[in-house]
Amino acid sequence: MKFLKGIISLAAIGLASAAVAGKVVKDKKDKAELDEFLIPSQDDPIIYHVPKESDEALQKAVQGLENHDPKPTTFVFYVPDADAAKKFQEEAADLEMSSSFDSDKSQVEVVYTGSFDSDDLDLLLVQLSEICLHTSATFVEMHE
Repeated sequence: MKFLKGIISLAAIGLASAAVAGKVVKDKKDKAELDEFLIPSQDDPIIYHVPKESDEALQKAVQGLENHDPKPTTFVFYVPDADAAKKFQEEAADLEMSSSFDSDKSQVEVVYTGSFDSDDLDLLLVQLSEICLHTSATFVEMHE
């Protein structure tokens, strides 16, 4: 009888050990998945999706700035009316870009003072393209 009790107790200890080991493995897997979700691998490139309606002239102007000396650059956009200009300026201000509106020409000038590396310029292109889509604005020119 003692022998049977010993075998049963060893079996119970073995099952408990297997359950604890399984729980530890599951927790490690869940933690790794959560870490990957919250903090993605920094080796992966950041991909920005430029709206298809993006103006080709705007794309060329922004891409032409890559590796330039960082100095304020002005982008000029035509807006259909004062309400669109106000909305354009509000969205630009939300992105920490200063702007001004010329009511005679119906143009908004946006001053960009950020970095001129590839990732920042890609982000700038996306942001300006989205503002243009929201306000029906069209790119006119860029100058320093």
